[in-house]
Amino acid sequence: MTKTKFTVNEAAKIVGSTRQTIYRHIESKPITTIKDANDNQLIEASELIRVYGEDINFDALNGNKTKDVTSNKLQDITPEKPPIAESVEDKIQLVKLEAQIENLKTQLESKEEETDYVKKLLEEEKAERKAANNLIEDHRDRESKWDQQFKAMEHRVSNFEKNTKIWEDRARKQLKDKKEIKETLDKKNQELEKAQNKTFFQKLFG
Repeated sequence: MTKTKFTVNEAAKIVGSTRQTIYRHIESKPITTIKDANDNQLIEASELIRVYGEDINFDALNGNKTKDVTSNKLQDITPEKPPIAESVEDKIQLVKLEAQIENLKTQLESKEEETDYVKKLLEEEKAERKAANNLIEDHRDRESKWDQQFKAMEHRVSNFEKNTKIWEDRARKQLKDKKEIKETLDKKNQELEKAQNKTFFQKLFG
């Protein structure tokens, strides 16, 4: 079975750090841990990728294994990679894809919140502009002494229109960003599905 949960010592080797650093990150809550039957802290591979990025080295756990002349000769005789190595690589790839998808979902949620905020500002700008226009219309037939106030009000309406255009441009950009993130998310989901199917058929047919 492919290993996806690691002790603090193993996590430190994978990340290229020290145990003290890992414990400090656990205490400050960027790293979420689970516990085994013996109440030992374990860290999942997806959690290491989420906190430290995708460039961490899972192969570092194999660094303690001594390679002798016999093993080198066996590698020369058997150039093909053992099936278990392919299984580990596939599992790591699946974990990375899942982490990327979660990151994209978080970005999409952030963009949606920002888009809602921009829409709210647009509505407020339109409401103020409408109120100002109504006020101008109500005072157009009054005496000339109000002309200065009319000009000031018209200037305000002009500023409203400029601000509205700025927010509309920003809203269009947010919609474009959301579309790009959704397309990337769909692509990653397709890659994840392919990777999962690949792993399934490897397990099914050996």
